[in-house]
Amino acid sequence: VGLECTDGMCVVSGDCDASVVVPGQDLGDGFYENITGQFDVSPTTCTADCDEGCFQILGSDKDEGGCIASAGYVYCPEIDNCIRPWEENCPFEGTLFEGPITIICDDGRCNNVTGGCAIDVDDDVYYGPYIWGLEGEHGIPEGCSGICTGCTEEGGNTTIGAEAPTEFPTETPSSGGAALHYALFTGLIIVFCSQWLMFMYSE
Repeated sequence: VGLECTDGMCVVSGDCDASVVVPGQDLGDGFYENITGQFDVSPTTCTADCDEGCFQILGSDKDEGGCIASAGYVYCPEIDNCIRPWEENCPFEGTLFEGPITIICDDGRCNNVTGGCAIDVDDDVYYGPYIWGLEGEHGIPEGCSGICTGCTEEGGNTTIGAEAPTEFPTETPSSGGAALHYALFTGLIIVFCSQWLMFMYSE
């Protein structure tokens, strides 16, 4: 991210590269004042909390794919293009997770997140269909689902909803089969009765 300041003041985090040169007075511990000019804040883990004397240079916040985050774009490597993640999907294969469930992620990404659903990240919620940069524990609410990579179910590596078990239909005898069974049973009754009558009259 590129910043431009006019007599501004910033607090810069310790995650910034040594190449970050702030054009102002260094007060120590990341505090700078009397900042005038432009400077870049990098890498992405580097942050600068500034007063109204500084503003972000439009278009300076490009990610690794050249996509401008301030315009709402992120890079999708599968299609090698910039997308707006709340409007477009980033297609990739992964594990289907269906809520309610808690997942643990390490640089996780999810696509096909159910419309209107969100994945909890700390005190914030993120809407799909594409959600990226997931770290740690995240909740998927009931009625929601997403296909994720870099994530597992909390408490194990169980694949949720990977493939539904095959259901085998229960066979129901046809009416013709039932009639055949009835005829056989009736025939046996008749034979038995005939044999019994012959035995009685022979006496």
